[in-house]
Amino acid sequence: GLCSYVGRWVPQDVERSLEWWGRAANLGSAEARVRVAITKVSGEKRLRDVEYAIPVLRQSAGEGSVLAQVALGYCYETGTGVPLNKGEAARLYRSTAVRGSQDAYRALKRMHDEIRPAEKEFQITEQ
Repeated sequence: GLCSYVGRWVPQDVERSLEWWGRAANLGSAEARVRVAITKVSGEKRLRDVEYAIPVLRQSAGEGSVLAQVALGYCYETGTGVPLNKGEAARLYRSTAVRGSQDAYRALKRMHDEIRPAEKEFQITEQ
């Protein structure tokens, strides 16, 4: 499913990835359910189904899924399927960044960069 989603080794085909993940979810894969939910909140409009996705993400995040927590952070950051809440988004991103999620780290950094003043003394230089 992931290969189809990103186009690695096979032509990119989001709908095909949803088919693969759907099969895996039907066989009991919690990660596949989360990946379907992520696609439903972040994908193309014709594939969106936040009524399905949000409960799946909340349940999986509560069970400790890093993928679900990052996706739920995205939902709170953008107001997708939940009320806009940047504080909750940052909490979720921080929690998963500490657990090693590079996606969460980048999202949290981006959020901070967006609110950081433009003056030179506030700029962070990476070394």
